[in-house]
Amino acid sequence: AAPVGESALLVQVIRVDSNAELAALVSSGTASGSGTAVDPYVIDGLEIDAAGQGAAIYIGNTTSYLRICNCTLYGAAYLANYFAHGGAINLYDVENVVVENNVISSSHHGVYAKNALNVVLTGNTVNSVSFYGMAVYVSSHCLIEDNDVMGSNCGVFLTNAHDCEVRDNGLSGNSNSGLRVESSNTILVMNNTCDNDAMSGISLSNSDCISVVDNTCVGSRRGMWLWSSDLNLVEGNVINSSTECGILVDTSHQNRFANNTVLFSDDYGFYLTYAEGNVFIENA
Repeated sequence: AAPVGESALLVQVIRVDSNAELAALVSSGTASGSGTAVDPYVIDGLEIDAAGQGAAIYIGNTTSYLRICNCTLYGAAYLANYFAHGGAINLYDVENVVVENNVISSSHHGVYAKNALNVVLTGNTVNSVSFYGMAVYVSSHCLIEDNDVMGSNCGVFLTNAHDCEVRDNGLSGNSNSGLRVESSNTILVMNNTCDNDAMSGISLSNSDCISVVDNTCVGSRRGMWLWSSDLNLVEGNVINSSTECGILVDTSHQNRFANNTVLFSDDYGFYLTYAEGNVFIENA
């Protein structure tokens, strides 16, 4: 194996399914560290072509501290099980993982995390994946920050998540949504830039107590879209050049819209349907 931290092309993908298997990566020279908070395991600087397998890196059933950083990953395909869900990085039933400064492309998903706790996705570049750039399912206390996701179906997708933050990401040219939150609560969506994502910049569905603050959405059909979502805060956002409407509120109630700026929408700035008890304060 190549020394840790130096670029290497691995013929085999990495698959880990326990803390013990994660520790074994150190013995093989694939990782360093001891798995503690102050000395996490580190997988650094690898180039992995999954070559049609279900993941370039799969990590499952671990609680040890781990960083995956500075890797180039591609070629993962969806094979319909948790070991092979098509993320270049698949995380399943994990805690305490940081995914940082990786370049991911040409896979089904970029990063796919399910049943995750205390996971951080930061500083990654995801380009030309066929479905989700970053997907977080049934997870809590996760941070998705400062990533660039381009040319996927949906840049960032959260479902059945709570107590997570999505902030400072650049999401552009995605064929459906830049950022979608579904069946979730207590999520902060802050300071993201969604540029020319086809259907919507940011969408909420069946989600409550979401704070959507200080984001910029440009050039989508709908800048923001709330569907069947209540008790949310939408504040300080800039919505520009939507081809249908700036903010669509559909079957959603008791939301607060404050200090948003909606510019140059082709049809409507705000459009409400089957919506009751929503509050609008100082929008322009």
